[in-house]
Amino acid sequence: MGEIAHHTASHNASGQPSTSPGLPPRRLAVAPMLDWTDRHYRYFARHITRHTWLYTEMVTTGALLHGDVPRHLDYNDEEHPLALQLGGSEPADLLGEAARFFYCAKASKADRGAENIHPTVKPTELMRYLCRLVTPPGGLIVDPFAGSGSTGKAAILEGFQFVGFELDPQYSAIANARVEAARASMRVDNAAC
Repeated sequence: MGEIAHHTASHNASGQPSTSPGLPPRRLAVAPMLDWTDRHYRYFARHITRHTWLYTEMVTTGALLHGDVPRHLDYNDEEHPLALQLGGSEPADLLGEAARFFYCAKASKADRGAENIHPTVKPTELMRYLCRLVTPPGGLIVDPFAGSGSTGKAAILEGFQFVGFELDPQYSAIANARVEAARASMRVDNAAC
């Protein structure tokens, strides 16, 4: 069993992410979907390519601070490199022992949109940061579980190409509206320049 590799992101002079020494550049990132992209999926995905960013399921700060740490952080060597997703609702926990991890508040009502009923909308600024972190300039971001389109919205706002898939027709409509609104805002911003 392996440990989760620590990866510190840095940006070059143009503001684009640069790859840490020893890690190959990534052109595709796969975010987890509960009960779908588990350790078995990651093992399978690694046999397809070693050049994809794979993420763990969400691990809460409480589980790490008060629980069985090896159970949550002991990943198979075949899954690596692997990015840890850490979450929690107690900022004090995140600022305490877990301060070495990134924290971002949940999406605001304005960020979600009035008609968005999806239960796990991600904050646009967080998703923009993650898109920049793992995607080369002009790169393509594929989200196989698009939900309400948080990743797509962020990808478009950062100037990346985006393809998303969503099974639920109601969520798909929400995602399409959010991505199209991001495209429209980019057209307005580009026209103003």
